[in-house]
Amino acid sequence: MEAGNTNTRKMLVLGVSAFALMGAGFVLAVFFSSMSPSEAVLSDTKRPIKVHLGDMMIGELIKLKWAGSPIIILRRDLSNVAKLPELNSLLSDPSSEIDPDPDYVQSGYRSIKSEYFVAYGYSTHCGCTLGFSEEVKSYMTKIDGGVFFDVCHIATYDTAGRVLAASAEPGPSELLPPRVANLFIPPHRYIADDVILIGEEP
Repeated sequence: MEAGNTNTRKMLVLGVSAFALMGAGFVLAVFFSSMSPSEAVLSDTKRPIKVHLGDMMIGELIKLKWAGSPIIILRRDLSNVAKLPELNSLLSDPSSEIDPDPDYVQSGYRSIKSEYFVAYGYSTHCGCTLGFSEEVKSYMTKIDGGVFFDVCHIATYDTAGRVLAASAEPGPSELLPPRVANLFIPPHRYIADDVILIGEEP
């Protein structure tokens, strides 16, 4: 009789343990499902993201993230865009001949639409964050429409993301690139007059 009770107890313990494991598994499943990435988190993947530009003011800069990289969008004053060719003599690669732009952007303006400039938001010097200013701080001069600048070093770019020649010298370190390129253009296309899709080409 005692052996029978022992076996019964063992079966009960095994049954309770199995039930507990099932319960724990259910709790973990619920927990991990609650940790599924939200739409905002998924924007860090290569899934295209939609950006509405209609509310942007002239001169306004917005920053976002796509595929784990910072993206900048600047609404430019068209009168300043018209003056961009006047800066060519100050630039390292004004027509993007050294590092060709995507076929779908306008040469010189480096954008699909003249008004909106879209680029990766990091410096091509060594990947530092970009700031934006109306003044070229390194030279105490002004450029109509403002400039992007490397917050760590002196690399400076016009509002078409073209690097100023005087700031394109990388320095003596072997860890730095042999030269500073223009800002890189991410894949993007317009799906409406004032809506773009970052992550897809036209």
